[in-house]
Order: sequence, then structure tokens, then C-alpha cells
Amino acid sequence: MIQSKYYNPELQPDILGGENSFADSNYTSDEVFEKLYEPLREAFPELIKRENIGKDQSGTYDMWCYTFTPENYEKTIYLSAGVHGRNEIQSYMGLARLMTLIYTKNEGIPQLEYLRNKVRFITVPIVNVWDVSTRANGEPGFSPNNSNNINLNRNWKGDDNEQEVKNVKKLVARYKDEIDFAFDLHTDPEGLPGWGSYMLIYGQGMDKVYTDRLLEVCGYLDQKNEKLREIKVAFRGEDVDYPSGSSWDVNTTPDYRRQDLTSSCSSVLWREFGIPSAVPEHGDRKFSRVRGDAVDMTRAIELYANQILGQLNFVIEE
Repeated sequence: MIQSKYYNPELQPDILGGENSFADSNYTSDEVFEKLYEPLREAFPELIKRENIGKDQSGTYDMWCYTFTPENYEKTIYLSAGVHGRNEIQSYMGLARLMTLIYTKNEGIPQLEYLRNKVRFITVPIVNVWDVSTRANGEPGFSPNNSNNINLNRNWKGDDNEQEVKNVKKLVARYKDEIDFAFDLHTDPEGLPGWGSYMLIYGQGMDKVYTDRLLEVCGYLDQKNEKLREIKVAFRGEDVDYPSGSSWDVNTTPDYRRQDLTSSCSSVLWREFGIPSAVPEHGDRKFSRVRGDAVDMTRAIELYANQILGQLNFVIEE
């Protein structure tokens, strides 16, 4: 029997805050760190380190980097999440759950064992810590922006950056020659109509080997999950102005999505640091009507894990 090289997670717990939840979607950024990351670090103190990379733009909340370093790692992956804060809960909750699976629930699962034993992860679990925390504290509004009302995913180009972006760019600069690939994890908020569930944004001009791997994983996930929703292939490639969801028309909205080619996290990591980079976008509510329920979180983790495995060119050894 040939075993799939892809990771097919069992149904995961939700983030609805109930008895069977692994987290609560209303956690502040500090609670995400203390409840989800610190137990991992305490369990594996020699392998997992954390570093305070600075305060956010408001000067109120700490930003942290967690580095997961196996003794004999072969590859390094950079991961960030929560650039859009409260707007994309599954991104930072999915990342936290994925790291927990890799480090504590990997036995007998070759994909997770490989990620645990052979891959160093440099992670910024939440970039927009202010927005995550103010939502949790009950402040009104529903915005992906930071305390300065800036969309952090349009703020990476040049030197006039918000503090959150400065902190991350300073961190990445230290590791730029060691990172094999970078992923900035996102969520398609509210299940925007017409977008595929696996939209990927990447820096134009990357080597075809990377884009082919992205395409391969997209194709697999679309085929696997085709019975769950009406599928639209969510990747176009470099033959269009902007590689986004299959129904997006850049000609009718030229001033919005095209900014991602120059000003988003993934594009700048490629353009300024030479780090191949992509944005896996989980399709919020494409699979479930309840944001953050078990099905929703399982599909998010499936997407993030398999795109990572794809770029590492993971194969099952017979």
C-alpha cells in the first residue's frame, strides 16, 4: 500500500471555548502565548526558545518569536500569522495547533515526525497583537488594521513601516540567508464570494520550482475536498498580473490587490530579502457555517501543513 505524502489530519478540536475546544477565539494575544505556546516551550525547553522582538505600534503589547530547533534539522521555514488580527483568527490559532501537533502528537505520522525532527521553524505567532487583544477585550469594531489604523499587509515596502512590520523585518534580516521558504498564514474572512479556498500570493519572479510546488498542493487539496464545496481553482500563476483567486479581476480593481505584488509581507520577503514566500489563505466558512468549529480548523491546519510539506519536497520513504 502506497502511503500519501500529504498530511490528512484527523478532525481537530474547535476554538469556540467549550469543553472540547483547544482554545478560545476570544483569547488576547498574551493568552495565546501563555496558554498555547508556553506549555510547549516548558515541555521542550532545549528545543523551543522564545524572544521578545519588540512592542507593537501602540506600545502596549509584546510581540514574540518562537523558534523550534530540532538537534539535526535540515531545513528552515519562517511562519507568521495574524497580520490581520481579529479578522483571521484561524491563521494564528491554526499555527498554534499545528505546532502542538508537530511536537506532541506526531508519533506514527511520518509527515509530522519529519517536521518535528528535520525542520527548524522560526515563527511570529501573531503580528497584529493589538487587534487580537482589543477584540478580546470587547472593544467595538471589526477591523484588520493596527492601532494606527494601518493595514499591515500593505505596509512592508520601503522604510516607512509600522512598528509591527519593523520588528518582523529586523528579525527576518538576521535569518535571511538561512530561511528556505516563508509562509505568511491568512484566512479569507467571512468566506468572500468567488474566491477559492486556497488562494496563494507570492513574489513575482520566484523560481518555477517553488510555484510548481504551490500548484501541486493546491490541486491535491481541491481534488480531496471537492465534495465539501463548489471548487474553484484558486491559483493562477505568473501568466496574469496578479496570482489570486480564480474569479478576481485585477482590471476592475487595479488599486487594491496589485499592492500585494509590492507591499505585502510575502512579496517584500522575496523582493527585499530574497526569501521565497507565499500566502496560504484558508477559506473561512467555505467548509463550515461556524467560524472556528472543528471542520473549519481541520481544513485550515490541512492547508498550512501541506503547503509547508510541499515546499520542503517531502516524500514518503518506502
